[in-house]
Amino acid sequence: MIIWNETWIGNEKLKHKFKRLSRLETKIEASISERLSWDGIKCEGTWSWLRAPRGRASDELRLLKTLISDVKFNPQTRDSWKWKAGGNEIFTTKALTTLINSRVLTPSNSPCETLCNKMVPKKLEVFVWRVRKKRMSVLVELDKRGIDLHSVRCPLCDDAIETVDHSLILCKYAFHVWCKDFDWWVAGE
Repeated sequence: MIIWNETWIGNEKLKHKFKRLSRLETKIEASISERLSWDGIKCEGTWSWLRAPRGRASDELRLLKTLISDVKFNPQTRDSWKWKAGGNEIFTTKALTTLINSRVLTPSNSPCETLCNKMVPKKLEVFVWRVRKKRMSVLVELDKRGIDLHSVRCPLCDDAIETVDHSLILCKYAFHVWCKDFDWWVAGE
């Protein structure tokens, strides 16, 4: 965790509570473990200032030292992010796939798994999934999500509304690409 930019002690970020001190910090993205150490009895700060705190900044430093003096660390844990969606707090691709299958892809009445074919590149699997779920960034879908657009008509042909089906199959330019692909495929036989 980042010592200044996250709420980890009290109910506000330290950079808001100790504004002068955080401006004196040489590395604002320093982690808690970089700045604080625990000897089993008390917590000590190892600071790196642009200049020595003085005036109100030194008052803030005294208050910060008092605040962290009661902090206790567990030496078995390390300063890291934890992923709580998977159950064991360790992120794995399998855990994410299981989570997606259980919450997003699987309707309550039918068991379904993500398409996993080692012969097909992941990018293509994701693309097919997005097409099937109507998650493509076509103009109609963007308009449904409240994005203000000048028009929802196909920017290529201007013959129809740009939907997933239109942009991939029905548009005359998409149809032309499919014909070229088919010609190439037939010629290869």
